Amino acid sequence: MKIKIIVFIIALIVFIYGYREYRLLSQPIDRISFLNIGQGDASFITSKRGSRIIVDCGPDSKIIDQLESKLGFWARRIDMIIITHGDKDHYGGCRDVIEKYKVSKVMINGVFDSTNQDYQELLKFIQGQGIQILPSIENTYITLGDSIELHLLNPQVNLWGKDIKDDNSESIVILLRSANNTILLTGDANEKTELEILQKHPQLDIDILKAGHHGSKTSTSEKLLDAITPKQVIISAGANNSYKHPHPDVMNKIKTRNIEIKEVKNYMTGVDILL
Repeated sequence: MKIKIIVFIIALIVFIYGYREYRLLSQPIDRISFLNIGQGDASFITSKRGSRIIVDCGPDSKIIDQLESKLGFWARRIDMIIITHGDKDHYGGCRDVIEKYKVSKVMINGVFDSTNQDYQELLKFIQGQGIQILPSIENTYITLGDSIELHLLNPQVNLWGKDIKDDNSESIVILLRSANNTILLTGDANEKTELEILQKHPQLDIDILKAGHHGSKTSTSEKLLDAITPKQVIISAGANNSYKHPHPDVMNKIKTRNIEIKEVKNYMTGVDILL
């Protein structure tokens, strides 16, 4: 009797796991997931047509478990990785992703910081894998099927090959549009960059803002919040991080405007938003 019970439990586990894998692989949906990778940034966009784009990979291999929770164990394809800029908490897990998945393209802001040897090694590794590296060009549009559009708002000049030590202000900034949501992904862009984007796009009306620079006081300015009037702000910062992100001033600016806040660290597999 005990053996039958054990066999039944094993069969039930296999069935549940197998059904989960089948559902994840066979029923793609329009969704963005802000992944819980600790102190850093990683977002995963999927479409019902099966497109898959990663925006930043977090600091290390934590992203792999997060991706498996969204894709299942057997999925092996990623269409594109967008690395917003050359800080390790945004690109550190990219090599792990490329080693596990077949990645077709990688987009970067074009900056080649000569002092950042780790980032240089990553770019050499990507090239060695035969993966196409694309520059981010302002006002480029990337479509995922017929339901999701990514509009690149920053960098606003061609930075290909430029040697810039601190490229936070040159982060790739993405405006995501879908049937149900408009989302602004700002990387580590600072207040100066926010204002430059607003000057060019004064009519931005955003449903969801991903707070810049993990909630640092250098980003998510009052002028930005008042101009785009988001209903919700997502903050990706590790629990008890040494930078004290998110900064209390930023949290106060958001709360006084009665904007909902979701901190990714409070969700085991990240924050999922249907598009």
